[in-house]
Amino acid sequence: MALPRLSAVIDQEVKRGDIAYRLTRPVSYILFHYGEYMAEFVIRLCVNLALGGTLTLLIYKQFPLHIAGIVAFALLTVGAATLNFLINMSIAISAFWLEDTSGIELIYARLVMTIGGMMLPLSVFPTWLATIARHLPFQAISYVPARYAIQFQLAECARMFLFQWEWIAAAAVLLAVCYRLGLRKLHVNGG
Repeated sequence: MALPRLSAVIDQEVKRGDIAYRLTRPVSYILFHYGEYMAEFVIRLCVNLALGGTLTLLIYKQFPLHIAGIVAFALLTVGAATLNFLINMSIAISAFWLEDTSGIELIYARLVMTIGGMMLPLSVFPTWLATIARHLPFQAISYVPARYAIQFQLAECARMFLFQWEWIAAAAVLLAVCYRLGLRKLHVNGG
């Protein structure tokens, strides 16, 4: 719930023609948006944790967390936000061709919610669907940080951390390819 919507920002930059100014700045376009994205994510996450923590205290009178789980949550959350940014930015870059990527972003967000384990844990899925979902990046965005905050297991947590970073590397390559192709195809309107 703390993940910002990136596609709407890029869509507006392309539609208004602001993209032409952003691309000529002496800072990387993608890194600029990554910094902006992570700053908004941290603020949203803090608000969500404060509200969720308060609700947990009111209902259960305790936090079911340990120091190792908190550290795992922090590390896996940074990976989850980075992975989500890279995939979301790849979708947003398609605005260079489409100008409106809200439909694609909606489908992606629903995949993260459903087969990513946000709505239901992967353990309750049918075996065939759980097997597929475990190999996709969606669980690394929503399910993994929350699971290992509550049920910390060092070996499993380390395996999931590597799994996240494998997907981060793949998503970074995808984003680099989309960005280079998008710069060739970009049509700037307005401005």
